[in-house]
Amino acid sequence: DDFVEAEEFHALLLNLFWFGHLHCIFEDIDTQHDDRLDLREFSEGLEKLGVHMSRQERDQEFRSMDADGRGVVLFAEFCAYVR
Repeated sequence: DDFVEAEEFHALLLNLFWFGHLHCIFEDIDTQHDDRLDLREFSEGLEKLGVHMSRQERDQEFRSMDADGRGVVLFAEFCAYVR
């Protein structure tokens, strides 16, 4: 159902916080401000976050995030990948 029970409230707050934090990261990486990440933005975002990967690893991770294969990662795909 659509009701939040008292025992579910804490989990709801944690999820809201987590997705809010992910959205801030996503917005920071999305330098074109078009609500999607391309491979260049993803690569630059990894560097900004201090994550170092080979080009092959980076490309593979990007492809695994890009669930629909359109060459861009939407916020929902980003969340599903991180989760």
